[in-house]
Amino acid sequence: MTTHRERNAEVVSSSASSGVVRVTVRLSGKLIPPLSPASLFNPDSDFDSATIELHRLIALETDLATFESFGIRARLPNVGEILIFQSWWTPDQLELARDADRTWTERRFEAGPALLVHAEDDQSGVAPIWRTDLTA
Repeated sequence: MTTHRERNAEVVSSSASSGVVRVTVRLSGKLIPPLSPASLFNPDSDFDSATIELHRLIALETDLATFESFGIRARLPNVGEILIFQSWWTPDQLELARDADRTWTERRFEAGPALLVHAEDDQSGVAPIWRTDLTA
């Protein structure tokens, strides 16, 4: 599997309360936001399933990052455990999101079926986008 923005993560703390999981990790390497959403993987696994998903970054101090996750039923990682941190952002997605010359329109999220498609983009060639209007 080809990964992106992969680095080691040492678990500093983990807890769960009222359906909210909070995990603090010490991340290796230069930290360039956005760091979430992301996943932690066991380095001995085949990366088919995450040890835990990290939905929202709530604190970042030097190399310590604290995340909150919701609806997690997996076991909490152990303090001292070394896992692989992988951002959900691909380099192409980051480039598109950081492009200040693009016009962005804020829209209210509407849940529904979605399909990942690749659309031609005159600026960067092919842009991965999520198409939610599956009737067209």
